[in-house]
Amino acid sequence: MRAVLGDHVHQAGSYVGPDRLRFDFTHFEKVSVMQQVDIQQRINTRIMQNIAVHTEVKPYAEAIRDGAQALFGEKYGDEVRVVTIKDASRELCGGTHVERSGDIGLFIIISESSVASGVRRIEAITGTTALDVFKTQQTVLSGLRDAIKHPEDEILERVISMNAYVRNLEKENSELKSKLLTLDIEPYFQNERKFEDKSLFVNRVNVENMDQLKALGDKVREKMKSGIAIFGSVINNTPQVLCVVTDDLVKEGIKAGNIVKSLGKAMGGGGGGKPHMATAGGKDVDGLDHVLKNIESLIV
Repeated sequence: MRAVLGDHVHQAGSYVGPDRLRFDFTHFEKVSVMQQVDIQQRINTRIMQNIAVHTEVKPYAEAIRDGAQALFGEKYGDEVRVVTIKDASRELCGGTHVERSGDIGLFIIISESSVASGVRRIEAITGTTALDVFKTQQTVLSGLRDAIKHPEDEILERVISMNAYVRNLEKENSELKSKLLTLDIEPYFQNERKFEDKSLFVNRVNVENMDQLKALGDKVREKMKSGIAIFGSVINNTPQVLCVVTDDLVKEGIKAGNIVKSLGKAMGGGGGGKPHMATAGGKDVDGLDHVLKNIESLIV
């Protein structure tokens, strides 16, 4: 790791099992995929060299002078156990080890993450567990190759391109749905209700996200001469409410932010926003219909 990342790397914690390991180390940024591949390749090269593992007990000062790596923050006695893999590693460690590096079999990094500021973590698997994962990866890779009709060395680039294409389609689809929602807004003005002698329009709608709901609210508010419009929808399994208020009523002190706070509370959540438009979310999906039906009595 020092050869790939730099001499600043020091061990900051670890777990070693018969088939997997966790290694925490000091480093200031994410270890890139190419760096992980490089580290993994270097380790597997050492494994395949089947180097003998040598252990000896010697005075701590002598071990450090000979270049042994000590775990930062660990307390050592006057004598320490030094584990040496020729030309690869010399460390202080009290645990048991393989007799030769080849006994490890295979080493695969499965994750890299941050555990604290300036500390990264690599998790890896070895032996037959690594072989099982390798077999699964090969099966998936072969399946991808056959599915997208591209050779293995082009799969990643092709998948990235396909993901970008799908995201663009999803964006276009969402924009089209927003336009369809606002194409004919007259139905949203049916079934007029009253709140303090002001016109109140309440509708439950099916939308995919808050952007669509806000686009609908903008269009209705634009066409509404004077009044309050409230829309309810379930988005990602969460009840959501949008309220819009015309400018004349805002001047009279009727504010959308205040209205949605009451409605959000009734759904087990909260809300807020601007005087002319505000939103609220809750936890109780079943409570949405109750809120929409009883808005006049819920508004504080």
